[in-house]
Amino acid sequence: MGTAIATADSGASVQALLQDIYDRNGELTAELVVKEASAKGSPLNGYFEWDNKAAGFQYRLEQARALIRRVTIVVHKPEPIVMDLTKVKREVKEAQPPTRQERVRGWAFIKSTESYKPIGEVLGDDELRAELLEDAKRDWLAFKRKHGQLDELGDLIAKGDEVFFEVE
Repeated sequence: MGTAIATADSGASVQALLQDIYDRNGELTAELVVKEASAKGSPLNGYFEWDNKAAGFQYRLEQARALIRRVTIVVHKPEPIVMDLTKVKREVKEAQPPTRQERVRGWAFIKSTESYKPIGEVLGDDELRAELLEDAKRDWLAFKRKHGQLDELGDLIAKGDEVFFEVE
């Protein structure tokens, strides 16, 4: 089997390679990743098993999908601001909101196009975002079916239901 992503640096370089494939083709699919990786000199080549006795094309497509899903990006999310009302307005105006870093998947699979899109693009497009939310809702329902009987998850399940079924 090919080499796994071991460090943030190699993950970042894979992200750049996937972004390049997306930019050149207008989409990112497992097939395009395998095609790109099949060249012996490709930086993606080592992530795949090329011995056809051990793995055929369909297996390499699964390897490509797994590679795409493993890539994460860092996003900066603002922390909630707690204001001390005793402070002067000037101090509050000049204060910069603190941020926290979070790792999120860099790519989202869009069923309608059967391809992956950069997560920033998906979140910035109302139709793609709605499709991703529907996918999340399906995942949520599957999670509930599998784990809904656990009392320890009662609060989480109630909150998830509130989120998914109030959105409609």
